[in-house]
Amino acid sequence: MTDQRDADLLAGDFYGYGSLLTDDEQKVIAKVREFCRTEVAPIALDAWSRAEFPHDIVPKFAALDIAALPYEGSRGRPRVAC
Repeated sequence: MTDQRDADLLAGDFYGYGSLLTDDEQKVIAKVREFCRTEVAPIALDAWSRAEFPHDIVPKFAALDIAALPYEGSRGRPRVAC
């Protein structure tokens, strides 16, 4: 992560965990941040004020394909913590 926007997003990384991540893990974080910026942020305040959960966002989140069961061989993927 080299551009200023990414550096600004990591400003809260007080313990420097971002530097411990592989390039692939950093790409996953970038993908999630973009999703949150484009899909979650625009609807979050409205959903919160109405005390409703935006269920229509769940399939979009699932499409990111970033979560799996936390054991070897889960859907043919390597070990992933969720």
